[in-house]
Amino acid sequence: MSENSSGAWIEEVQAYRLRDRLWFDGKARVSSSCSVAFIEQSPLAIWPPQFCLLQHQDAAPGNRCAAIMEVRKIGPRPGEHSAPTLFHYPKDEPKVVLRDATGSHELVIKDVRIPPQVLAFDGGGGDLPSPFGNKLSAEMKTKFDLVEATGYSSAYSVGEAIRDAMAHLPASGSPSYPDELAYFAVVSIGAEVGGFAGFDRMRVVIQTLVDKAQTQARPAK
Repeated sequence: MSENSSGAWIEEVQAYRLRDRLWFDGKARVSSSCSVAFIEQSPLAIWPPQFCLLQHQDAAPGNRCAAIMEVRKIGPRPGEHSAPTLFHYPKDEPKVVLRDATGSHELVIKDVRIPPQVLAFDGGGGDLPSPFGNKLSAEMKTKFDLVEATGYSSAYSVGEAIRDAMAHLPASGSPSYPDELAYFAVVSIGAEVGGFAGFDRMRVVIQTLVDKAQTQARPAK
């Protein structure tokens, strides 16, 4: 258990899994106005792993914390800045145990379906998909269009440049199911400097696959 942390209470929590990566989303009740809620893996040597819902006081110097029950969105572990926290978990386990201040709770894991256009990046397996290149099968080429877009960031932020490129991609239609996963391959990262316009910016090129059926079904603007 993290230092200076104690148990929080489940308000509502859902466990999700993509391949062998598990994460939690939801809310927890904490006992202080300065407390944040987070989840970490239990130190107990149990297989499959179990997890603990905790709270940690995050009071800035000079602030007073009130002893009051409040509901907080579950966030990253103290010291981390990205959410959700990802954990390794077996692909074939349908449930996971989450411990809170009242005891153990068994949660049914919701597996995130991987659409075929995402599998095309990595040949159907592996953890980190790679750019499409020339690996698309003839079947995939009949179902999907490979589209490309370019984005820029004057602040040399990769995230900003990727989001700018995503904004210039054609719409792929409505999701075919809830929580649909989209994937974008970064095929090039560079910089444009100088020239007549005096450019000084990061340049990112991304690719993705757009379902031809959805594209053709979308009404013209």
